[in-house]
Amino acid sequence: MWILLAIVLLAVLFQYLSLKHALDDLHYNYEPSKLLCAPEEVFDMVTTLHNSSSRFVPYIRMIESMPNAATVHLEGLVIEDYKFMKEIWHISKVFLMPNNTVVRKIPISFPARGRYVFSGCELKVGDFLGLKEESTRVNPRCEVVVYPKATDFNYVITQLGGFFGDLSVRRFIIEDPILTTGFAEYTGREPMKSISWPQSAKSGRMMVKTFDYTTELSVSLVLNVEGSEEEIEKSLSLTHTVCRILERKRIKYNFYSNIIPTGAKNAWKSVAEGLGTRHFQLILEGLGRATYKSTEPLDKLIARVPKERGIILVSGGKVEAV
Repeated sequence: MWILLAIVLLAVLFQYLSLKHALDDLHYNYEPSKLLCAPEEVFDMVTTLHNSSSRFVPYIRMIESMPNAATVHLEGLVIEDYKFMKEIWHISKVFLMPNNTVVRKIPISFPARGRYVFSGCELKVGDFLGLKEESTRVNPRCEVVVYPKATDFNYVITQLGGFFGDLSVRRFIIEDPILTTGFAEYTGREPMKSISWPQSAKSGRMMVKTFDYTTELSVSLVLNVEGSEEEIEKSLSLTHTVCRILERKRIKYNFYSNIIPTGAKNAWKSVAEGLGTRHFQLILEGLGRATYKSTEPLDKLIARVPKERGIILVSGGKVEAV
C-alpha cells in the first residue's frame, strides 16, 4: 500500500516538475547556412535546441515556420501546408537529455528570385504522463535572398562586343601618371607637370617622366527597373550577366539603380566602384531584393551617373552601351 502511494506521489511530482520549468530551460535557434543563394540552390537550415536544465525532457514537438515556396529535400519529414497563410510548417519530435543539445540540418531550396522570411517556431513540451502540453512561440526571424539567374552570355557579348573592344584599345592609349617607367629629354611638347626637376638637376638638362599605359579601366553599370514585370525580371538577369562578364574581364565597375528593395533601405541607389566577390555579391543581393517599383525615372537616374567613363545601361529587358 505504502509502495503504491509512493509511486503515485512520485508520478505526481514528476508530472508537476516536467511542465513547471521545462520551457524556461529550452533554448531554440535556427539560421540558414547561406544568406544569399541562386534559384534552386540547396542550402541548410540549421536548427539548434538546447536543454540547459538538469532534467530529462521526454517529449518536445517543434513546429517550424517556413515560406510556402520552400522545397524541403529530406524524406520522412512531416510538412503541413497552409498556403493561405503563405507558410508551411515543418513538424518534428525530439527528446533531450539533461544539459544536452540537438543540432539538425534541413536541406531547403527556393525556385525563384526574391526575399524569403522564416518567422520562427512553436515549441510544445509534453508532461511526464503524456496527458498535457505546454507551448511557447519563439521568433528568431531570419531571411534568405535569392538572386536572379544569369541570362544568355552570348547575347550580352554580342550587344557589348564593340564596347569591350573600345575598352581594350583604351587600355593601351591612355597613360597612367602613377606608373613611371623612366625619363626622357624635354622636347617642349610635354606638359610642365611631367617635368622631373630632381632628374633635370642631375643631368644638367630638362628631363620629363615617361609613363606606362594604364592597366585598369572602369565602367558604370546602370539598371533601370521601369517597365512590365517581365521586362524587369529580364533586366535583373541581364544585370547579373553583365556583372559576371565584368568580373571575368577584371574591369572595375560601380553600380547605379532606381531599385526599391524589399526588406532593406535604398542601399542600392549606388554602389561604389569595386571588383571581387564581396562587391559582386552586394549587387546580387540588391537584384534579389528588387521589387517592381522604382525610386525615380530613367532621366534622373542617368543624371546621377558620372560621365567621364563608359556606361552600360540595362533597361526594358535590353542592354546597351551609352
